[in-house]
Amino acid sequence: MLLGVIASYCHGMGISDVRLLQCDTRVTVDHRVSPQELREYKIKGMGGSDMTPALRRLTDDPEVEAVILITDGYIHYPSRVPFAVLWALTPPRTSFRPPYGAVVPLEI
Repeated sequence: MLLGVIASYCHGMGISDVRLLQCDTRVTVDHRVSPQELREYKIKGMGGSDMTPALRRLTDDPEVEAVILITDGYIHYPSRVPFAVLWALTPPRTSFRPPYGAVVPLEI
């Protein structure tokens, strides 16, 4: 559902592709997909993750200005990044308070 919302936003803003990274203790997926493909995309993995490798990879990309990070909050992450972050927090964790970005709790 959330990927469909992101796809709709991209369509409305004229964004032609989305960089999609998935990470557990390393980056397992790094794809560029169209908003239409994003609507049908299947997330793999789950479970305790370290987002540091993915966020470092994005830090090395000068085109990255903002990131939406979908998580349950049971993750490790770097102490800061040079871009805006929206943390989309899935249940059941509600006490996730990272030192940067905005946290939006999701109702699924």
